[in-house]
Amino acid sequence: MTTDTTALQERIAEELYYDQHPEGRHRNEWPTAVYPDTVYEYRDLAAAVFPIIAAEVQAAKAEAWDDCERSMHRWFNDPFAGDAPRNPYEETP
Repeated sequence: MTTDTTALQERIAEELYYDQHPEGRHRNEWPTAVYPDTVYEYRDLAAAVFPIIAAEVQAAKAEAWDDCERSMHRWFNDPFAGDAPRNPYEETP
């Protein structure tokens, strides 16, 4: 990935922690008052969802591209109009 995901990973880890420990949210205890091993565990869990999120975003982009191409052919049904460029978001075999 080209995007820096550190801040997102931290936000997800924090929400995972507070989901399990709701009493800590009002004390704002993440990550200073949490055991370091626990912090690393939640950060690892948060990092594990990135490939899933990336695949879903890629699939959504490909679907949106295809929808746009179908709409373009429907509204601009010109036999002399060129085809849309290849979908860059499709999975390559």
